[in-house]
Amino acid sequence: MSSKHNNESIGDVTTLSSVEKPIDQWNMVKTIFILHGIAALLPWNMLINADSYFVDYKLSPNQTTMIDCMKVEWNQSVWCNQTSFETNRTRVTITLAHSPSLVNYRKNFLPYLSTASKLPNIIFQLVNLLFSSRYKASSNRLIFSYIIEIVLFIIIIVLALIDTSSWPEIFFWVTIIIAILFNTVNGIFQSSIYGIGAKFPIQYINNITLGFSFSGIISAIFLIISLLLSPEPKVAALYYFSFAIIFMVICVFNEFIVRKNNYLKYNIHLSENDVQLELPMQSKIVSYQNPFSVSENDLVNHTQLNSEHDKNGFGAIVVHEVQEILFPAVQAGIRPLNSLIDDKFFAPVFCFLFFNLFQTIGNYVAERTMIPNRNQLIIWVLCRSVFIPFFLFCNYLPDKRVWPIFINHDLIYIIGSALMAFTSGYLSALGIMYAPQNLSNKKQASTAAMMASAAVIIGILFGVQFSIVLRHMVTTLT
Repeated sequence: MSSKHNNESIGDVTTLSSVEKPIDQWNMVKTIFILHGIAALLPWNMLINADSYFVDYKLSPNQTTMIDCMKVEWNQSVWCNQTSFETNRTRVTITLAHSPSLVNYRKNFLPYLSTASKLPNIIFQLVNLLFSSRYKASSNRLIFSYIIEIVLFIIIIVLALIDTSSWPEIFFWVTIIIAILFNTVNGIFQSSIYGIGAKFPIQYINNITLGFSFSGIISAIFLIISLLLSPEPKVAALYYFSFAIIFMVICVFNEFIVRKNNYLKYNIHLSENDVQLELPMQSKIVSYQNPFSVSENDLVNHTQLNSEHDKNGFGAIVVHEVQEILFPAVQAGIRPLNSLIDDKFFAPVFCFLFFNLFQTIGNYVAERTMIPNRNQLIIWVLCRSVFIPFFLFCNYLPDKRVWPIFINHDLIYIIGSALMAFTSGYLSALGIMYAPQNLSNKKQASTAAMMASAAVIIGILFGVQFSIVLRHMVTTLT
């Protein structure tokens, strides 16, 4: 092999010594990973944060609308209260028949939404393990996911502008279908971005996890800004979901830009070995690769990975099971007792914003301390189960509960909310960072990170189902 060929070869790892290692200038790659992490959970966070919009507005049996009085027949199942006239039309309050199905949809909206979101998410995260984990294929899957999600957000905005008061049950199922589609492509997205992150130093994969937490903060801020801009639910929803579209368009452009980054190219080369590394100022890292292709070189021993990561996987499941039992289903149902803040901002601030803020702090601290070690992590994870009775004995469902309330001050609940969120972010970040460590095969590191991401979603799915059981217990069991 000639000297010139050695300098350009990418199959021989020893040639890397002749290439000066680039640096991540301005932390560009880290920033892109954070943005992708935000985008990964943005559809989910946007939907759950808008719980009041869906339940109290779109699915509410009482809506004010404009109808033609001549078309209202006396045998219709409505009650009309005339409040103002406008020629031959009048503004009336229509109380739709309280069908058992609509009552059920409203009462269990978040658990239904969570199931519709997390089940396809975990299925397609597992499916994504079967396809190529190479950077170019994974990057193309990210772009594909972004495009689909932007289209779905546009559909949500259109539905916000349409009067759905006469078909709330149909609207519910349309929303569920949208959630399924969101999380089908999002399962592919989350698995792919973790697979990419595992090709970089350990701090980079934690930047994705940080982005997950920032996602909740950003969606909560979007919600608060939207409520401040307009008290009208339709207009607030228009602002709210438009913010998400703008953010995702920015992320698409960023993904195209980062592909030219030399630090990214260098680390992809280290990880994939058989991809030609291009020296600075050259154009593309690889030629086009089918994002859903499977090559023999990409196949890994999943049985071996399972045996090496069973503790971390179980820990990730338990962390997120406890989290999803409580957030958002239980915490969103906790009502203020001491008027520390306007009631309409209590859940947006102390449930959604607080959870994501302190979860982000936990992610950040985990990167710098990494305590406990991987063998002790499961003990810390199991100790978090104490948060379940804590929140159930707060002012949760005060009008429906039959259990007593022991946590009778909002400040105690707020402190507990911060601790639960911090430990969730801290321990989940440790689990994700530990997953790809101590593997001799770098390709397996990408798959291990994808499997850790899948374990997270399994925990979320279990937690969502158990939250329904807890709601039933609190409201019926004496």
